[in-house]
Amino acid sequence: MSYFEYKDMFDNCQDSGRYHMFIIDIAGSKKLNDEELIECLELIKEKMENITSFLKSEYNILHINDSNMYMGKYYFQHGDLFGFVVDRGYKKIVEDLINQEFKNFKYDIHYNNGFYNTDNWVEGNKEYYFGYCIQQLEKDSKDFLFKKGEKYLTNVKKEHEIER
Repeated sequence: MSYFEYKDMFDNCQDSGRYHMFIIDIAGSKKLNDEELIECLELIKEKMENITSFLKSEYNILHINDSNMYMGKYYFQHGDLFGFVVDRGYKKIVEDLINQEFKNFKYDIHYNNGFYNTDNWVEGNKEYYFGYCIQQLEKDSKDFLFKKGEKYLTNVKKEHEIER
């Protein structure tokens, strides 16, 4: 099944999901030359390491398992998309860290966040699954942008940010 077949579960999960996923995706990565793309990927990895290390050491709120780690790090990477997962209830802390790390960033990036309930694909027909959440957030992230050199996340399609 594809993630879009579970959109109703995604919508329902936003009020009650156990785990809160945050993603960063490079905007317009196809337009970057190889050197720019490599530099952007390395900069994002550094920032993801800063954010997740801080959350792990200061708050111990990271939700960690084999499927959401990248080479022993506390974040995951799928192509030019990066993300991490925390327990529910820490959105303000996490978004403040993201704003701090990515303000005045050299490249445009998309951002999104949302909730899910299980890391186990077998349970994905009953509870909203990690992998479907990544795909849904990536699709929806095109509405949210950190423009190159700006200080804060903006919603490019709406006048105000959607609260999650």
